[in-house]
Amino acid sequence: MPNGRPGDHPLTDLQVHGLHPFPMEAEPLLLEILELCPSFPDDKRVCKYYAEQQAWGHRISELALNRNVDETISHLRSVLHLLKSA
Repeated sequence: MPNGRPGDHPLTDLQVHGLHPFPMEAEPLLLEILELCPSFPDDKRVCKYYAEQQAWGHRISELALNRNVDETISHLRSVLHLLKSA
């Protein structure tokens, strides 16, 4: 299955399956980021190194579990600012 199955990954759940795995306050930020950068967090504008991609993968997983919400939202706002200013 090219787009995976619901529950495989929270970003795929949001983008492809129309699910809402993230806290309500984070979802609009993620959608705006994904509109500007569909391959987030793998895009070089956001993460130049594999370790950064891994860190984002962890943040996204934690966010889907409602952990570190405020901190991750702050990071998402920084990414959105970066993408809009590029």
